[in-house]
Amino acid sequence: MFSPAPLPNNNISIIGHVDAGKTTLSHLLSTTASTASFDRAPESQSRGMTLDLGFSSFTHSDPSSNLPPRQFTIVDCPGHTSLIRQVMSASTIVDSVILVVSAVSSVQLQTVECCVIGDAVLEKRKEQSIEDRGSGVIVITKVDLIEGGITGSKYKSVVSDIKNLTLHTNFESCPILPCQVSPSLSSTSWRTAILTSISQSIGNPIRTLSPTENFYFQIDHCFTVKGQGTILTGTVLTGSIKVNDLIELPSLGKVVKVKGIQSFQTSVEFIKKGDRAGICVAGLDAKNLERTVAVTPKSLKSLKAGIFQIKRVRMFEKVLKSGGKFHMSLGNETVMGVCTFFGSHEIHNGELNEKDLLDKDYLTQSMYIDDYDTRDDDSIDPMRYKTTKIEEQYCYIRFERSVWAPEGCQVIGSRLDSDFECRLAFTGQILVEGEVEERLRFYTEKEKTCYCSKLDTKYIRSSDSARLYFSVICRDLFGKGAQMNSFKGLKVTTINGEIGSITEAFGTEGKFRVEFPKGLDVEPTVGEEMFLKFRKVRGDKTNKMWQDHIILPEKVNRKIIVSESDLVIVAPHLPKPPEKKKPLKPFPHIEESKTDKLTGKVDKIKENNIYIVSGLFLPETDVKLHIGDSVIVKGKDLSGQIIAAFGKAGKCKVEISGDVGLGDKIETV
Repeated sequence: MFSPAPLPNNNISIIGHVDAGKTTLSHLLSTTASTASFDRAPESQSRGMTLDLGFSSFTHSDPSSNLPPRQFTIVDCPGHTSLIRQVMSASTIVDSVILVVSAVSSVQLQTVECCVIGDAVLEKRKEQSIEDRGSGVIVITKVDLIEGGITGSKYKSVVSDIKNLTLHTNFESCPILPCQVSPSLSSTSWRTAILTSISQSIGNPIRTLSPTENFYFQIDHCFTVKGQGTILTGTVLTGSIKVNDLIELPSLGKVVKVKGIQSFQTSVEFIKKGDRAGICVAGLDAKNLERTVAVTPKSLKSLKAGIFQIKRVRMFEKVLKSGGKFHMSLGNETVMGVCTFFGSHEIHNGELNEKDLLDKDYLTQSMYIDDYDTRDDDSIDPMRYKTTKIEEQYCYIRFERSVWAPEGCQVIGSRLDSDFECRLAFTGQILVEGEVEERLRFYTEKEKTCYCSKLDTKYIRSSDSARLYFSVICRDLFGKGAQMNSFKGLKVTTINGEIGSITEAFGTEGKFRVEFPKGLDVEPTVGEEMFLKFRKVRGDKTNKMWQDHIILPEKVNRKIIVSESDLVIVAPHLPKPPEKKKPLKPFPHIEESKTDKLTGKVDKIKENNIYIVSGLFLPETDVKLHIGDSVIVKGKDLSGQIIAAFGKAGKCKVEISGDVGLGDKIETV
């Protein structure tokens, strides 16, 4: 015969430092004992401390709320530093937590780590669809052992320590309750106050059950009952199961039938998400089953790696480095894993959606980026955690071996081999399962500098008639003889953020032309820096300069500028040459007379007061005939002389002492 359907079940862990009074509080609250409860194991009794998870329960109905009567399963956790894995294991099966602090000892080392674990439990609960989201409860025990009791200065000091510890955590708004848990002194009033607070604060988790939801049962204890079979005790995290259904033990690779189910010494026909139960099966050795899982057959794959959304623990006083190894606790298992932190830059810029993390570019992070001040020994200021808000980031974790973990599992990263005050480094939740590192493109920002060597011809931009340069000649990016074909199309950025692309080589000295599709709104100067910005992708064997993130502007229409200086002017006082005679040389080259002034402009600045001037002569003029001619700079009290021809386009070299700039007008005397 099966009993009626059990009451809705809430799972609560009681956590805190060793000897804080956790087991005594569990005993005070519970009405039904269960697996390993109240330190009944011989070893626990001989050592006088909790060594394993202990389970018990009580039922409670709060007349002041609209909630139905409920069953509360208490998970009594060890408090010793060496048993922190047990506490982390319990965090995956509970809905809320009771943090216990001794009034005699106040906040201790394991209080800090238990606060971190409890905060992760409450954070996960907060993210779920929960009616009356609720919170945890903090209980100060042994108040009868301190001077002044709950009205004395010692009690107020303990409360202050707790508030400092829980600042910026999900415990910050939790009720703080005093309790004297000595059995000889406990009274109904203490118990009633705590039960009421638990009922009101913890709320009522909504356990929506999908028809296709797979069964996942986290096993904490196993033992054999002669004549019946092997009993698997644990908590249902997802799905449901009934008598005669098949379940799989992935760690053994076996599928077995459910012979019977009990929940707190009561036989039931089925169990569902959130229930605490014992499952009876046949043909299994209990010694091989401690701390494992039972699931719907063929529904669970082992996890070798994944992307987690994580948050560093503010009390962890070391830098979290990419490539560093941490102890990773998932469900019942703890395994070493290597971390790659990423996403800080993209989250800050609003570029990420946690539902679409793959096939994107991520700035390489050498560590978890936060606001802490790093010291030379890779430690951080321990006082900063009191005021600094920690932002979540992403982490790709590769485990040293495969682990069994439910969908959406939590992870706690720690350094359990250290002697830090807080060994827990970060907490998080899985977002993407599997070895997907190749779909995460980690890059490093790179930059090369070149310089504007020459401004090209101006054009009229059709859209607004602005006269702008649409291309410049740059230097000092490549060496002489560089093969420019491989660099064509690379994007160059000015100091004002205008973007162009390399179109062709210019000469044989490593210079090149950069074209700006919409023109340069801010005219650069010769010698001004320009930048080739690109990304180097980790693992890219092609050594490519990635510029996908730099968007080239759309090309705009432009027109050639036609002005008087662009026209060939024939001197009006010269007679028209006879048809059959050799034509006279056009103005301005009149060798017989040098009374007419010729005007040009500075095209290029060389060293030692040498300037390249264009426009003084036509291409067919023999400039050598004018070497030694005097020139002046219009608008400036400067003079000089022509010292040589330059090229074959009528340009010349001029020597002038003084401050001469590009575009200055040069005139013959």
